[in-house]
Amino acid sequence: MHTSASISMLMLACVLSAQAALTISPLPEPQLPAGTPALQLVDPGDVSWQQGPPLWHAAGSTVVAKAWFAVTPDGLRVRIDVTDPVHTTNFAGRNLWRGDCVYVGIDARGDSTGDDAGPDDATFIFGLGKNGPEVVDAPGASEMINAITRDNTRGVTAYDLAVPWAAVHSAHGQAAAPGIALTVSHGKDCGEADLSWGRIRGAEGTPRAFNRMRLPAGTEPFVTIAPRQTRVTAPGQEADVIAALHVASNALVRAVLGGTTQHYAVAPGESVTRLRISVPAGDIVPGADVLSVVVCSPDGEIMNEKTFELTSGEVAMERFRERIERLLPTATNQIVTRHLESTLMVVESVYRMLPLTGAARAEETGYFIDKVAQISARLPVERFDWEAHVRKALPFVQAFISERDYSLQFYALQLPYGWKPGMAYPLTVYLHGMVGNVNPLEGLSTAFDNTHQDTLFAFDDIDPANVPAVHRGFILAPWGRGNEGYQGISEADVMQSISDVKERFSIDEERQYMSGFSMGCSGAWGIAARTPDMWAGINTASGFGQWSETRHAWLADNARGIPVMVWIGELDGMLDGAREFNRLLVSRDFAQKFEVAKDVPHTYPYAWYKANMAWLMQFTRPRRTDEFTFETDTAAHAGRNGIMMGMTWRQTPSPRPHFACSIASQTVTITSENTTGLAVALGKDGLGMEGEVTVTWNGKEVYAGPAATIELGAGAPSDRRRRRR
Repeated sequence: MHTSASISMLMLACVLSAQAALTISPLPEPQLPAGTPALQLVDPGDVSWQQGPPLWHAAGSTVVAKAWFAVTPDGLRVRIDVTDPVHTTNFAGRNLWRGDCVYVGIDARGDSTGDDAGPDDATFIFGLGKNGPEVVDAPGASEMINAITRDNTRGVTAYDLAVPWAAVHSAHGQAAAPGIALTVSHGKDCGEADLSWGRIRGAEGTPRAFNRMRLPAGTEPFVTIAPRQTRVTAPGQEADVIAALHVASNALVRAVLGGTTQHYAVAPGESVTRLRISVPAGDIVPGADVLSVVVCSPDGEIMNEKTFELTSGEVAMERFRERIERLLPTATNQIVTRHLESTLMVVESVYRMLPLTGAARAEETGYFIDKVAQISARLPVERFDWEAHVRKALPFVQAFISERDYSLQFYALQLPYGWKPGMAYPLTVYLHGMVGNVNPLEGLSTAFDNTHQDTLFAFDDIDPANVPAVHRGFILAPWGRGNEGYQGISEADVMQSISDVKERFSIDEERQYMSGFSMGCSGAWGIAARTPDMWAGINTASGFGQWSETRHAWLADNARGIPVMVWIGELDGMLDGAREFNRLLVSRDFAQKFEVAKDVPHTYPYAWYKANMAWLMQFTRPRRTDEFTFETDTAAHAGRNGIMMGMTWRQTPSPRPHFACSIASQTVTITSENTTGLAVALGKDGLGMEGEVTVTWNGKEVYAGPAATIELGAGAPSDRRRRRR
């Protein structure tokens, strides 16, 4: 056994041999104010800590909240009793916060200051929703709830919670004084103010307030190792791991990173020794990015050991590249190859654009690391499973070079269930809603994990006996450059994506459907009404929050005859706009269906999308009528059904070019305004006529002859401008 003197000499030797890339240093004990409450350390099955006076007690006008706390070697125990005459239970999943719930904020090591969350901070939302007890977006969620019960006789909702240390990147004994904050939240329409203890979300520039509590060491020895910060996003930062030791005999801590090794000796004592193993950002590079920490006795018996992957932007990029390169040889066809290569190209393009300096570097690099990790978690480890990917209707990422500005863009493509090459299938285009970040990785990650925009797919196998209608065809979801509203260059990306799919796959031209959610709702209506001869149906969901007669209504005559499915949630703030849109459709005699989903806020659940598309996909593209009109505000969409208008401008609000066409027997009558000329395809690629045709334009007979393509006026559009991509 080492003596105290030998321990000191060993520690001195460690310091003298230290290398800058890796250090082990003791953490100082926090200085806590007098009266800081102490948490009880209890066995997992012990509930006696819930019997005494609550540590927190608050009352509103109709609501009373009480809370008790304890710790076990496994994590934090929380009991909250909320007395409330009415418990709102209409919500579930990520909308749980809209009803009665509690927020539990944890600063696991009690070291957070300022308004930014620390790496070991977390906030969990617990509630008794319409699907029963639930916690939102939490790792190990099923382990966090012992029980959430409602006693309607007493009007009490009781939360019995257990938050594992691992859920907050910590472990037993890692902190002398963790911090806790609570908010008891009520249904958003009840008028009752929330009750808070501490503050989970602080205002900008003010510190968040966690309530710190002393954590006893206990009598049992333990050794824990847990990461505090394993990623670095800017120079000057450090990755670090915490080792906590409460030992009855001497112990040695060894840390290894690449070719560097550090040791630290720990003597027994009544208190806990907490060590910080840290690595500077500049030393976390490919090949030196795995940190090993081992705690052992002097004779080499291992007491605990952990290995951690440390991550910088460079390391994240290199790991991702290696992952894709490992999967590429397992690709069984060009669709998979393009999917993997496209994914890598998009990630590489974002990495190359990361700022090298400045305040934005840390934020953007952190976002890059997080999104790459999210995508990686959904990639196969060793082999790409084509059959499973198609069986689950998971998207394939397909990148392309924009014809407008030569930038790298992409879309996600879901193949029909049981897809057979050469067979023609329907095509549904889905335009996403506004995103929280216009970084392309936001859209790319959604193609792998759509947790926060859940319309297009689940991760379960599709039942072959009950394949949803929408999955009997292709589903195309363009990125559209984020929040550009599917106008201008964003719309051009949508049309180029459609062309790319049609060039590579067989599409049933009679069964093409346009759909969109929120921002994508306006985009779907705008694009479909400007290209009405393409579509068999339109699905708008949760859109038209700012209804505009001048922006939306004038397009209705273009789209007349196309069935429209209008859907929105009952609790959606855009409900009034959706109703206005539906009234417009009814007034113009559209084939339409209007659905308001009970208790649904601003979202578009996958189950509803499948049901709505099933209704819409019973329709095929309407045949060309003998009377139709077209009006446009962009040269990108200059006509329909083979009649294209010449223009001298690319885009203007008013006066808009317009034409009206009527066909009687073999006579075509066209009137037009605000156009320099017309190109008219009379044959099968346009109006679908045969034999001899007479054309009258603006009151004059201008053509009599076979059903060919003719040009009217000096400013008729050229072949290039007539081509629809």
